[in-house]
Amino acid sequence: MSRIACIDVPALPLQVLLQREPSWRRHPVAVVDRDEPQGRILWVNEAARQARILPGRRYAEGLSLSAELRAASVDAEELAAALRPLGAALLEFSPIVEPSAAEPGVFWADAKGLDGLFDSLEDWATGLIARVARDGLVARVVVGFTRFLAYALARGAAVRACVLATPDDERRRADLVRLDRLGIDPKLRDALDRLGIDTVGGLRRMPPGGLLERFGKDAHGLHELVLGRGDDSLVPQVPAERLCDRYERDPEDPRLDAQSLVFLGKQGIARLGLLLAARGEALRALDVTIPLDGAAPITTRIEPAEPTLDEVQLTELLRLRLEASAQQTLAHLRGGIEPTGLELRCDAVRATRAQLELFAEAPRRDPKIVDRTIARLRARLGDAALCRAVLRAGHLPEARFRLEALQHLPAPRPDRESSPTLVRRILLRPRVLPDQRPGPDGWFVAGLRAGPVRKLHGPHVISGGWWTTEQHREYHFAEADRGDVLWIFWDRTRRRWFEHGAVE
Repeated sequence: MSRIACIDVPALPLQVLLQREPSWRRHPVAVVDRDEPQGRILWVNEAARQARILPGRRYAEGLSLSAELRAASVDAEELAAALRPLGAALLEFSPIVEPSAAEPGVFWADAKGLDGLFDSLEDWATGLIARVARDGLVARVVVGFTRFLAYALARGAAVRACVLATPDDERRRADLVRLDRLGIDPKLRDALDRLGIDTVGGLRRMPPGGLLERFGKDAHGLHELVLGRGDDSLVPQVPAERLCDRYERDPEDPRLDAQSLVFLGKQGIARLGLLLAARGEALRALDVTIPLDGAAPITTRIEPAEPTLDEVQLTELLRLRLEASAQQTLAHLRGGIEPTGLELRCDAVRATRAQLELFAEAPRRDPKIVDRTIARLRARLGDAALCRAVLRAGHLPEARFRLEALQHLPAPRPDRESSPTLVRRILLRPRVLPDQRPGPDGWFVAGLRAGPVRKLHGPHVISGGWWTTEQHREYHFAEADRGDVLWIFWDRTRRRWFEHGAVE
């Protein structure tokens, strides 16, 4: 009889968030898709569930249920950084591990025959939980007989490790699991709850024909899984081995300098390109390690504008990044510490050379050239050197945009009007203006050289913020004698003037 284990790292994005914000553990916490009142809640902790804050609701709605709610978003890179070591850890306990494509942190593993390697399946599950805990994560393991029921029990289990004795025992226990513990569509969950169906057992007892007619294919497919009619075969995802090129300097060879490191990197990139092309892949990122004699190695990472096999482009990025870290390298060399080699490791994606290098039509202004320039600047100055403002919904002006790292040239959106427009420079944080009153010579809010304020346009009132902190701001455009235009506001709560930007 087959034995399938479901490993659930419950609310993995939430655990990642709590590792970032450990002081939030005593409060209701949620992971949202965007950090704003209308952001949708994706994951919640137990304290939030007790306040009836469930996934699928809006952040503002959660705040209305509990003023103590803490929420933030978790980006894809942060989540992927937690998933990589987690998947590798699970492969130490089973040769066949399948991650869930829909729910990060859910895995299935083949547990058949493992009781011959361990004292019992309970010891196997306990050891797996302890291995995951070494990475600072909490996991639950249920060893059952079907994929879905083992998953349901892992989501609703009160214990960390559970091994089911028989399929009947698995089915009986799974019937008690509440549907709001499962990662099903929130609309379907709420619709079933209105009918009084809030457990797996309640869903099992529903007639399949009426379920399909009333709620559609997704509900019917879920009902089939509850009845044990799904496919229990596992599709393992074997991580592709990262290609590596390594050079170690012979003690009799001349010492390595920055120029020779670039030359060695060029040769290594060429060899990696041949291996990637043979695998039908393109390079997405390159990790560079320079081992040092008697000191910690120098490590850096370069990323092209898009996955590529262009040796010239990658070598140029490597040269720029090594020049950017030249001061650190020279400091080691002055101290008698010499580079002993060079190691290149690449992250790749599935692609072909034709997909990466051919264009259907070459525009007059090739955006790929700009993207390569952006990649060079990021390699020279750092990944956070280039940012762009992206508009988003928000109540206060500083919440209506966010800064994102610029990796690609955005598509142009020409304005309908050709006349020049003024640009408002916004401060990320409003600056407190000196506590002064207009004197006999005027109000020098822009400084003495700009002259006194001649015109004050406003007020433009922004008030509200009941879901967090009450705000009442009266914005004005203050035009100085020299022509400077400052964007200022009077904060009625703090009874102070603030500068929020300028018009140029």
